[in-house]
Amino acid sequence: FAQLEGATDKEILACLIVRKENDTYESSIDKLVNEFKQKFEKNFKGISKSQWGTLRNLAKNNDRYDVFEKLVFLQPNFGILYRGQSEPDWRKNDRRVKLENFIKEIHSEKNRLPFVVKLASEMAKTDKS
Repeated sequence: FAQLEGATDKEILACLIVRKENDTYESSIDKLVNEFKQKFEKNFKGISKSQWGTLRNLAKNNDRYDVFEKLVFLQPNFGILYRGQSEPDWRKNDRRVKLENFIKEIHSEKNRLPFVVKLASEMAKTDKS
């Protein structure tokens, strides 16, 4: 067994450390999603699966939060939540403001887009409209 120790131990340990970091990261995103849902889920009933899907796709296909933020929240008449057929749905109960403020309160900017991806997926599952 002494021959099995060495470089492979370091590689295995490195893999385990990366796996733990990924689990911790995923867990922090899940925690944020659960917090949002607990606070606001009822308030967001009526937002369709396709609207959540649009947000999810924009978050998934952008690697910079500032670009996503402009596409979604920039007003007037540019951000998708401020124009189009779904605009009244997002205006109702200050939904777009609540969503934007919650996202901005996420301290690590690198967590914002993964949060939106996960949140949009979860909220689309709960839509009953």
